[in-house]
Amino acid sequence: MQQQKSGISYTAPIEETKEKTGKQKENDEKRQALIRRQQDLIDQFENTESLQQDVKAETLVSLLHFYTREKKPQLCGVSDILQFCFILPPENTHNFHGIIFNPVIDSI
Repeated sequence: MQQQKSGISYTAPIEETKEKTGKQKENDEKRQALIRRQQDLIDQFENTESLQQDVKAETLVSLLHFYTREKKPQLCGVSDILQFCFILPPENTHNFHGIIFNPVIDSI
C-alpha cells in the first residue's frame, strides 16, 4: 500500500526458457523412470508381508530411502551452523563488528 503511494513498483524479470536438447530430454525421461522404479520398489516392499521379512529387501529399501534423503538440497546445513554459533556461551565465541565467530566451527 505504501509502495503504491510512493510510486514504487516491482516487475519480476521474465526468464527465458531454453529448449532442451534431445540428450537432456532423454536424461530427464531416464531420471523420471528411475524415480518411478524406486518408488514402485518401496511401495511393493511396504505392501508385501514376505518382503518385509526379507533382510535383503529391507536393506534395499533402506538404501533407497537414504538416497532420497541425500539428494535433497542441504540448505539447512549452513543455517544450523550459524544458529549453533549464536547459541554458544560468549567465552567460546569472538564478536567482531557484530559478527560472531566460533573458533571450533571456523576451523572446519
